[in-house]
Amino acid sequence: MRRPPDSPERRSLLLVAAVALGVGAIVAGVHWPVLACQALCIDDVTFLFKNPAFQNPGWGTALQFIREVTHSSTIEGYYEPLTLISLMLDVLDGGRWHQLYPFHRTSLLLHVINVMLLVVLLYLLFREPISAGLVGLLFGLHPLTVEPVAWVWERKTPLATCFALASLILYVLHARRPRGWMLLASAVMLLLSLMSKPTGVMLSVVMILLDVWPLRRFGRRTLLEK
Repeated sequence: MRRPPDSPERRSLLLVAAVALGVGAIVAGVHWPVLACQALCIDDVTFLFKNPAFQNPGWGTALQFIREVTHSSTIEGYYEPLTLISLMLDVLDGGRWHQLYPFHRTSLLLHVINVMLLVVLLYLLFREPISAGLVGLLFGLHPLTVEPVAWVWERKTPLATCFALASLILYVLHARRPRGWMLLASAVMLLLSLMSKPTGVMLSVVMILLDVWPLRRFGRRTLLEK
């Protein structure tokens, strides 16, 4: 039985998947030396390695991080429970001040995922897989992206970015073909981004800008969605 020919849309999806994986592999290869990095900044010592909360990792500590909304025992005036839980999991995996590999491995993995998510997002917006790959590569290799990968305590940036990009992808999919569950899932991802880094609060503004261009669907109804 003859197989039906691939549709142009299917070929584009396969191409963008290949581009995303290729760009992710390049970014991982370039950043690979960070896995051996043993440099510590003052925040790493103060808030992580000398923090009693991280000396007893477990469910109780995770719940403590989530409950401390208005007053954090880890860092005053900053609510980032998912980031703290992420670092705690690295501590459980053997992360110590003299063994930073687990922390850098997780941060590098998040950065590579973010690069691939960005490629997917740009493809969904502009339908140009090669251009999306080039922009993703620029983002992945830009010098400003080195710090969040190499600095242990800066885990909040790649983690929040991961949830933010997932939220935007789901929002764009909802904009192209409205489905209530996609909008709800986008809102959940936005909340998780906020729980990783408070700067995620600007994500709603980004969605409004996307509605203006390139989605071209800005109106009262789209504002109410926010």
